[in-house]
Amino acid sequence: MSISLVQRIAKMRKEKGYTQQMLADAIGVTQRVITYYERESEDISAAKLADIARVLEITTDELLGLTEIKKPKGAQKNAYLRRKLNTVEQFNKKDQKIITGMVESLETSYKNSPKASPTK
Repeated sequence: MSISLVQRIAKMRKEKGYTQQMLADAIGVTQRVITYYERESEDISAAKLADIARVLEITTDELLGLTEIKKPKGAQKNAYLRRKLNTVEQFNKKDQKIITGMVESLETSYKNSPKASPTK
């Protein structure tokens, strides 16, 4: 089954862990424009298609459906989470320590929750 350009943009954006706002910021448009691209526009400028492909780390041919999208080896299972963690790496040490403490606290809570316990 062949999918349309608008469907392909949304699919690839989600697979790469981008929100509409993140993609919009990366290519210099508003989130509303990305919504338009993903819902109804088959008339996207070549420059914007190239920008989207660059940000999503695919070729324009892959984005247009002319070639199959190649999955990189060792692709992230949760690209959005990975992208957020990469952002945290850019924070100053004090903020990184705060976030690390929050994650550790959540990890402890999760390990002690009934959901985390194996069922017998």
